[in-house]
Amino acid sequence: MKGKNMLKRRLAYLTLITVLLLSAIPSCSGGNSPAAANSQTGAVASGSLGLESRSLEKALASGKPTLADFGATTCIPCITMKAILEELDPQYRDKVNIVIVLVNDDANQELVAHYQIMTIPTQIFFNAAGKVVAGHVGEMAKADIIAQFKKMGIE
Repeated sequence: MKGKNMLKRRLAYLTLITVLLLSAIPSCSGGNSPAAANSQTGAVASGSLGLESRSLEKALASGKPTLADFGATTCIPCITMKAILEELDPQYRDKVNIVIVLVNDDANQELVAHYQIMTIPTQIFFNAAGKVVAGHVGEMAKADIIAQFKKMGIE
């Protein structure tokens, strides 16, 4: 059993390394798009006071449902997801914790491995008890996020 756990852990780390390498590929960096330009000029750094600075552990312990988006600052779908989540946050702040977990942040490596994040962006929806109730891989439309909130009883 110990060997299987070691193998799973190694596979998770290899997957993480692959994700990090893929997020650094120029085609994923957004080229000259305005969003990429903003992220490269520090807009993301100042945004780190927002959704990226929220702790997933604290959110899960808060007794409120949580939406965790695993992504990176250099991929276009992740930048799109960040904009959608920042738009939803004020409307749902009192009902749902919305957290962005940056996969390329050393502090988040255990979370990335624990939730076996292999593709970014990935969204994980947790109920108020911190149990995973739904997940989605890739860019998720605002309407689909709202629909998932409604399935979870969040209006």
